[in-house]
Amino acid sequence: MINLQVERVLKRFDAYFDHASATAAVARAYGYTSLNPGTGEPEHAVPGLQQVSSYYDILQKDPTHQVMDFMRMALNLSIPDRHDYRNGVPEKELVSTMLNFPDFDSVLAYARSDGVDPNTTNEEMLAKFRRRYGYFAPIQYLLGYQVKGHSYVIQPDRHLAQRFIDQEITLNPLDKLSVVIVRTGADAGTWLTVMSPAVSVTHSEGPSIDQDAMGDKPVLVSVVSDQKHSLSLLVERHAHLQVAGETKRHRTLIVDGIDLDDDPADHARAFKLASGAGIHLVVVSGRPTASLWHQASIRLIFGFPDGLSETDMEMDKHIAFAAPYVGLMNGKMQYLYASEESGPVYGAMDLIPDSPEVKSIVQRLKEAVSA
Repeated sequence: MINLQVERVLKRFDAYFDHASATAAVARAYGYTSLNPGTGEPEHAVPGLQQVSSYYDILQKDPTHQVMDFMRMALNLSIPDRHDYRNGVPEKELVSTMLNFPDFDSVLAYARSDGVDPNTTNEEMLAKFRRRYGYFAPIQYLLGYQVKGHSYVIQPDRHLAQRFIDQEITLNPLDKLSVVIVRTGADAGTWLTVMSPAVSVTHSEGPSIDQDAMGDKPVLVSVVSDQKHSLSLLVERHAHLQVAGETKRHRTLIVDGIDLDDDPADHARAFKLASGAGIHLVVVSGRPTASLWHQASIRLIFGFPDGLSETDMEMDKHIAFAAPYVGLMNGKMQYLYASEESGPVYGAMDLIPDSPEVKSIVQRLKEAVSA
């Protein structure tokens, strides 16, 4: 098959290549110095280049991952060496010719033809998303749709933490979900209630919460006092809440930015209570906490405060791995996703900007609330 790629290069660019130079260029694209005369497979890896999968293995991948390998081929050809293997032909033209595409725009169109939508409850699409990116979609790890275990999110920027949750609520179908978000602050549910009719808000200052606080809406923002709280008591107080008349929804409790007691035994009790009640518990905090890290099976690091001291070997290792990548970059919230199954995986999601109209409405509501 790779020998066929050599022939394609020779046929299209006969004025630039002979058989030896075309063979060297194809081998270089795969990250090697030469092709085996008998098998045609690449051999003798070049240090500093990316060794690309065999063409047979590439064909087993979905289009997006295939194109990632094609991009690696182009990069290998573009990396300077004592000899320029491109012989005056742009590397993208060489790669597209090797793969029998008319040009590289066609390669990219091929990748886009196989899109993935994570904002769905379609199980085939969610499985496809997971195969492609190596981790669950947000509707699963954040909103609790068909996922086992619990999640822990580290995000020191309170505004971005709240927006991350709120935009996933607005983007995803909620008809199979029952989500309670525990927050502090008078405007804790302002943006959500502007953006979605599926959200209600209750102030939960007393010892108990009205059984029917959710009504028929799938999302409830429960506003609690701005003080230290026991995580297990928060779970206990909210565990009974669900959409009126419906018991088969996937239930999630998101404890968002609450100042929690630093009590590992209480944390363990909270996660146990959530598991017993069939609730997916998500804890979002601004500082890494080892006891929360170990109770969760899915962890996301969006950032971390400066001046952290070493606390836990496993958690610290992941923070160090996340450090060069995470944060808000060019309108994307970049993060590290980690679970026992996936290992550490880099991910990113768009931060959806407010339109001027939405900003104006939210600001007026905030002013009304604080008046």
